[in-house]
Amino acid sequence: MLDRGVEETSGKFGERIRELRPDAVIDLTCYGLESAQHLVENLRGHISQFLRCGTIWVHGVAVEVPITEDRPREPFGDYVERSQSKRTCSRKLAAMVSLQPFCTPAI
Repeated sequence: MLDRGVEETSGKFGERIRELRPDAVIDLTCYGLESAQHLVENLRGHISQFLRCGTIWVHGVAVEVPITEDRPREPFGDYVERSQSKRTCSRKLAAMVSLQPFCTPAI
């Protein structure tokens, strides 16, 4: 088991995940751009799928279900700052990956 905070502080988190030789990585706990970039850089060319999950709370209180990606983002409380950080992270990761894809084709 890895402690992401400890491994990121040492600069080894991405390397440790790569050493596991996964086919796919699902990142449920990434909150910052630096962390996401580090993981992507270490996994580039070593995995076939990468899924980074954000949070539904960036959309605020649900007024209809399901909440889709095109819904306005109206976060509240603690999620105002977090949602901005996650949105920035998502945009920059999308741009980073579009310039140089990092997943290998699935066989």
